[in-house]
Amino acid sequence: MKSIHSYLLLSLIAALAIGTLLVALFLYSKSAEEINELYDSNMKELAHVISTQFNAPTSIGSAEIESRMQANRDAIFEEEDFLIQVWNPAGERIYTTHPRIEFPLQAQRKFFTVNYQHQKWRVFTLESAQGVIQISQPQAARHIYIWQLATGLLLPLLLQIPLIGLLIWIAVGRSLKPLDKLSKAIQSRSAASLEHLDIEVTPKEIQPVVNELNSLLTRLENSIALQRNFTANAAHELRTPLAALQLQIDVLARCKNEQERMEAVSALQTGIVRASNLVAQLLTLARLGSEQSTHQSVIELNQIVKPILEAHLDQAAAKNIDVGFYETQPLYLNGNAEAIGIAVRNLIDNAIRYSVDSSKVDVMTYATDSSLVIEIQDGAERIPEPEKQRIFDRFYRGAASHGVSGSGLGLAIVKDVIEQHQGQIRVKSKPDFPGNVFEISFPNAHLPKSPLK
Repeated sequence: MKSIHSYLLLSLIAALAIGTLLVALFLYSKSAEEINELYDSNMKELAHVISTQFNAPTSIGSAEIESRMQANRDAIFEEEDFLIQVWNPAGERIYTTHPRIEFPLQAQRKFFTVNYQHQKWRVFTLESAQGVIQISQPQAARHIYIWQLATGLLLPLLLQIPLIGLLIWIAVGRSLKPLDKLSKAIQSRSAASLEHLDIEVTPKEIQPVVNELNSLLTRLENSIALQRNFTANAAHELRTPLAALQLQIDVLARCKNEQERMEAVSALQTGIVRASNLVAQLLTLARLGSEQSTHQSVIELNQIVKPILEAHLDQAAAKNIDVGFYETQPLYLNGNAEAIGIAVRNLIDNAIRYSVDSSKVDVMTYATDSSLVIEIQDGAERIPEPEKQRIFDRFYRGAASHGVSGSGLGLAIVKDVIEQHQGQIRVKSKPDFPGNVFEISFPNAHLPKSPLK
């Protein structure tokens, strides 16, 4: 791609050259028009001056015409530019300024243009009782004079191109210096330097670019901080299940009979499942922090919630849990279907796993004027008020989680997804309901209720 400096310089100089050319054409055209009018006026005036020289006698000869012309030379200006011819009433040419030019008498009168010997001539003919006066001039003679006049006018215009071009080059160079400084400021930074660029010293035209760069640096800083926290937490949390697996392998190696070996293998399998679930949750958490997970389109919430709930019916049946789903209308949202599906899946899985046997889990979706809501009511032990905010922290497991396997990441993942969609999640209790109610609310953008494409 061409540099902005070269593009601006070439564009401005080209515009200057084109503008100069247009002005030159206008000046040439205007000069030609004015010169033609001036010459026509001179031809007409000259014809009338000559006519006054022989108005008195009824017949006049060429010698007399010549003497009168010489006597009034001062009154006949620029005579040498024209071919002056005089004919008497009998049609005899009695005077010509250029005897070698056999230009014929024209039948037309006043001003007109004719072709003579492959050349255009401008002619003015004045007829009186004493004869005919014909003033002629080749158009080429006019063009020579027009060109000389136009050259005098156009030369300064042509000379201004390199002068103004130099000024443009200096102005463009000075105007683009802030971009050079910005480029050098970015190049001089290390990979760990995420401070914002100074917007106060940047020109108004590139401030939007600097603002976007600063916004990108902020997102990058947040992303790096999240990755660091994720790495630290993951390393800390993986240490415990890996140590447990190592211990279970040691126990398996020391088993003396088949019964002990079967118990050790069962414990090892359970540990492996827990470790696998933890890794899966960690990978999900990492994926939700990527740019790809923020891609959004129009989705319908019920089409996400219902299939996930149906997929957990066997899990609920194993604990004799009654599952209900209540939907009021299609709920359209701008969001990422995969991410919202992960959040809903974690909440439904938690609701079933933490609910007591033979209890009830209800899922409902509805819309208010300002929100789209998903409610999940479980049959678990109520979460104490002090823990209702902490349960969304990573790796936190409350008192109600004892005896239930988990990594402490499920609700943290749910919170991240909801916040990515500018939504909110909260835990509340209802007086007439024994368990907990997880309420997710998304801003209601009032999208058209049309079939999804």
